[in-house]
Amino acid sequence: MPAFKRSRYFHVYLADQQILDLESFLTGHLRFSVQQQLTAVSALTETESALSVPELQGLGRVPSDRWVPLAELTSAGIEPATLEGLAARGLLLSSSDAPPLPALRQREERLASAQWDATAAFYHFKAKQPGVIGVTDGHTVVDLEDVAAHSEENFSAFVEKNGPPPSAFHRRARVTAEAPIFELPLAIHQGEFFDALRGRRTARAFDATRPLSSEELATILYFTFGCHGYARLSKDVVAIKRTSPSGGCMHPIEVYPLVLNVEGLPTGLYHYDTFQHALRRLEQPETSDLAKLAVEILAGQSFAGSAHVLLLMTARFERNFWKYRNNAKTYSVVLIDAGHLSQTCYLLCSHLGLGAFFSAAINAPVVERLLVLDGVTEGAIGVLGCGRPVTTTEDYGLEFKPFEPGKTEL
Repeated sequence: MPAFKRSRYFHVYLADQQILDLESFLTGHLRFSVQQQLTAVSALTETESALSVPELQGLGRVPSDRWVPLAELTSAGIEPATLEGLAARGLLLSSSDAPPLPALRQREERLASAQWDATAAFYHFKAKQPGVIGVTDGHTVVDLEDVAAHSEENFSAFVEKNGPPPSAFHRRARVTAEAPIFELPLAIHQGEFFDALRGRRTARAFDATRPLSSEELATILYFTFGCHGYARLSKDVVAIKRTSPSGGCMHPIEVYPLVLNVEGLPTGLYHYDTFQHALRRLEQPETSDLAKLAVEILAGQSFAGSAHVLLLMTARFERNFWKYRNNAKTYSVVLIDAGHLSQTCYLLCSHLGLGAFFSAAINAPVVERLLVLDGVTEGAIGVLGCGRPVTTTEDYGLEFKPFEPGKTEL
């Protein structure tokens, strides 16, 4: 007979659902009523499921710190079918060897051993659902030509429905009318570093006739993700230095280049080995259409297919969680690390005359299947794209006009 215990890695919330009024529908009227539905989100299955009140009560009777025999739970009034259903949905753990229960037990153990905080796990696995967020209320235009032709139209319709966004410039109200305002000198610096800062932009169209060179890719990888120094903190602990900061000096971000158009380098999937400063070729995708795969990875954003290389960014969560254990804040630090690295890559590409983009709107399950990751100790969090941008002005990016603080009128 199996035994059960409660998973530590699920959340329950109350959702409002619109239910079709069948009686009104049959009389030719379309009416909906709102019904509250308990919903459970499991980090073990990465799925949502409806939860009944009796099921919720049953979950409350099963501890998370010890196994309880089936007979003890049924004697407490919980039906065996209820227990089995909750276990299949990753809300309870079962000692049964029937699939997928052993795999769910192993995933719970990996989450616990990697020191995942339950709240952070809920957010991370809930946010992994694929899809692109746009301004078109569910229908996102992803073809480059459509973006160029319909962007203003889409934004205008969105604003008409939802109102304008908060101002791009946040001006706090003065504490008192007499509170001083100190004007700052406008420092206009010249030089390559400041040119790179001013030239930073997002590119979404790349020139297929002018591939990226292997030297350029090596420069991007080394100066964004490479190791530039180390410090031994103890016998078993070594800290590394990158060109970007990292919370706790843990540097959990890994990068896996998907090479589409790099001169002198076979197309395919690689891992950037920072210890050797080398690319290690991995098991290759089943499809040979890597441009189509790139679009799938970016959840349908078609501009990804023209990039010369995609840099698939993952996080080794267990590194940060080793130091900052069972702390929800640690997860946000991992995401901030990815932001630091993305900005560094942008500035490098600006300096090299290349284009770059970053997106967190990715199909994480596809990336994790490609890289054979469990999503717990290491998982996908974002994608950088790089390449030689098109030379025309129609690169589907924004054309920014000069802005002078305090003088430009909008």
